[in-house]
Amino acid sequence: MMNFGIRRARSEDWRAIHRIHERAVPYELHFLDEAARPRMESLERVFRGDLWVAEAASEILGFAACVGTEISWLYVDPSHFRRGIGRALLRHAVEHCGEAAHATVLANNVASLALMASEGFETAARETVSIVGYGVARVHKVRRVRRQCDMRPIAVREARMADAVT
Repeated sequence: MMNFGIRRARSEDWRAIHRIHERAVPYELHFLDEAARPRMESLERVFRGDLWVAEAASEILGFAACVGTEISWLYVDPSHFRRGIGRALLRHAVEHCGEAAHATVLANNVASLALMASEGFETAARETVSIVGYGVARVHKVRRVRRQCDMRPIAVREARMADAVT
């Protein structure tokens, strides 16, 4: 796992956020040929909500956003996939959104659906929707259904419970 922090995005982060989005979209929309993929020239114009970035050594590695209880964006630079950044951003977003956290995930984004499931989300509905800039797409509406399990050994949990009672 990589050493990084998560902080609120600042206006000077938009160039890096845009670059990450452009680099990650081919992984999200691999089923579309390049000419059909949306181009978002100015993400800051379409963005609303709370936005955080994962950062290491002054490099933005990924970002997540929430609007109310919806996790609206979650992207990691492909050169940093599978290093815990997406999971950390998702957990941060859930902490902000609360237990009612939910998201819409493209049906062919298997990696994102697997990450969401591993963090306690399940598919509440499958729909075909029109997404601005994407066209018609199959999506999974996912929602948070459980907190992460306490993975400490039983003896440690019982010892902590005993300490709390006495």
